[in-house]
Amino acid sequence: MLGDSVYIPHGQTVILDTSPPKLFTLIVEGTLSFLDESDLSLSAHYILVKDGKFEVGTERKPFLHRAEITLYGTPVDTE
Repeated sequence: MLGDSVYIPHGQTVILDTSPPKLFTLIVEGTLSFLDESDLSLSAHYILVKDGKFEVGTERKPFLHRAEITLYGTPVDTE
């Protein structure tokens, strides 16, 4: 099973506060921000940040928990 595809459009902010099931694709044109209240993981075959923001803490406010991002693509994938 490949998992769901998630699209975050321009102008929308999504706060990741729980670890979702493995995704097929994640396309971020808005903002995806990890909430710094617990360890989080994000797994996907393909992640594209296109004119958006993918934030796991910032210089002013670092992420103090464990964030694990796992990609399942292969070197020959067209994505």
